[in-house]
Amino acid sequence: MAKSGRIKEVLRVQEVASLVEVSPSTVRVLARRGLLLGRKVGKEWQFVRSTVLAGMSGDSQTKQVRQV
Repeated sequence: MAKSGRIKEVLRVQEVASLVEVSPSTVRVLARRGLLLGRKVGKEWQFVRSTVLAGMSGDSQTKQVRQV
């Protein structure tokens, strides 16, 4: 959680891995394949928490990405 007590919205690979209970390498592979929406900033992947959670719940936008 962020210092202000709010949930952190931008997550790094390790945080996503902990959230969805997979290895960090799996997160990177899914991101490279476009199965996990994220953005690479320099050498580091960043993800939006709400997008990751929506992908886990089967959000229609994520389903479209998975079909690509």
